[in-house]
Amino acid sequence: EITSRSSSSFTTQLEELRHNHAAELAALRDQLANAHADTQKKGDEVDKANNRIRDLEQELNNLRASNTEEHNTVTKYQSEITTIRSEFDLKVADYEKQLKELRERQEKATKDLEAAMQEQLKNALSD
Repeated sequence: EITSRSSSSFTTQLEELRHNHAAELAALRDQLANAHADTQKKGDEVDKANNRIRDLEQELNNLRASNTEEHNTVTKYQSEITTIRSEFDLKVADYEKQLKELRERQEKATKDLEAAMQEQLKNALSD
């Protein structure tokens, strides 16, 4: 009966650990899904930015070729292209940082759960 109680207690603790781990992994999966959705959204923004850059560059080339606009207009387009590229680079860097942090948290959670389960098993076996 003592063995039955300790085995039942261990099973309950193990199930609780599994449940907690599953909940934590589900939360991390949700965060990764959100990060993926953000990535898709940022991808759309990147496409729009690239299209805008291409259009601006074409306009800039047309302006240079035709010499119909003032130097200030050319400078304005160059500045806008530089700004768009800088914003894009910042967004990509931020996304990569967030994704790295999420992956590190998931890896840590998995390792922590494995360690806790090993400890529980070790304690159960020594009882």
